[in-house]
Amino acid sequence: MKVPFNNLASHPGLTESRILDVLSSVVHNQCYLFGPQVRRFEATFADYSGYEHAVSTANGTDSLELALRALGVGAGDRVLAVANAGGYATIATRAIGANTFFCDVEPDTGLISLAELESALQLRPSALVITHLYGRMVNMQQVFALADEFHVPVIEDFAQSHGARLTKQPVGNPTNRADRMHLACFSFYPTKNLAALGDAGAVVTHQPDLARKVRALAQYGWNEKYQVEFDTGRNSRMDEIQAAVLNERLTFLDSNNSIRRKIAKRYRNGIQNLRIKCDNESGGHDVEHLFIIQSSERDLLIQHLTKCQIETSIHYPIPDHQQQAWRQDFSSVSLPVTEKRAAEIVSLPCHPGLKEHEVDYVIHCCNQF
Repeated sequence: MKVPFNNLASHPGLTESRILDVLSSVVHNQCYLFGPQVRRFEATFADYSGYEHAVSTANGTDSLELALRALGVGAGDRVLAVANAGGYATIATRAIGANTFFCDVEPDTGLISLAELESALQLRPSALVITHLYGRMVNMQQVFALADEFHVPVIEDFAQSHGARLTKQPVGNPTNRADRMHLACFSFYPTKNLAALGDAGAVVTHQPDLARKVRALAQYGWNEKYQVEFDTGRNSRMDEIQAAVLNERLTFLDSNNSIRRKIAKRYRNGIQNLRIKCDNESGGHDVEHLFIIQSSERDLLIQHLTKCQIETSIHYPIPDHQQQAWRQDFSSVSLPVTEKRAAEIVSLPCHPGLKEHEVDYVIHCCNQF
């Protein structure tokens, strides 16, 4: 049996014929930017996420950069993040001339260590980026309590966690006060839980002034056409095609997330091998974008699964502070948990198109290792 890491065509909810119908309607309407599909998605996604405002963008990394700029973070400022999330927060931070410094993570989830966060916030960063990695929710009630104590603005990175919640309530409530300097960023890359056909992103917030600034910065810094109000604006727009697909797929997000949770539960219950450890749930209402296992014999494990024709991946093999392009700036940084996890983690297939017998086969092969 061959089990691919992902199979986008197998995901329930939006058939190829329906996608073609959606694309045809956009072409027929002859409006490709600033049209009804984008307006509908922004309104619907804000409501789904529990926020007052949603601003669509070209991609998730732009969303992070625009959020930082909207908070006034700039050259020489310091942004606190984790180093195990693919480098996207670091890329956005460096793009505006700011500097990243890192917290270590929890060994069993890969999420930011709240104990280390409390210490790091005493250095008064200009912003804090909280990444809800792998579809798992960081405890934002504790994060906001700490951030408020030190008056640090918060950006949540939901690129892998569309629909994740601390409880079964929307992510915007009850912890996200409307007066807080706070934004949340999303990516709709084609493999995400909520996926476009290409790149797309969004920023959500309760603050109207922050939403207005993000929207302006995403459109050259304009307050009106050809009138630049904000410096460092850019062209970062979601087109009508991506918005139309997202409008359709949003209706299936919760049901597909439920399938992901069931798969993850079967993995956790079924994998019984002392050489493999499954990551823990976060304690929130996770959406299992990726399912992570750890093994001190990772190379041998991957070789074994490959022989079983099970495709795996590693998210992510090189922490930010050890990346070739940046390591000279982080030569004194030590993140022991982050580094250990980077050497041991493996991502198993986990997507809503995965069949029960495929899950059983993955479990069997893991237990045979």
